[in-house]
Amino acid sequence: MRKLRKKIRIVWIIISVLAVVSMVGFLIAPAFTGY
Repeated sequence: MRKLRKKIRIVWIIISVLAVVSMVGFLIAPAFTGY
């Protein structure tokens, strides 16, 4: 159970990082395409 829980935690960290990166990308992309 502990190993499974650790894997779930790692997956959640990856998902959160990807979400932040995608949000930042959506915010920055229009600025780059605008110029």
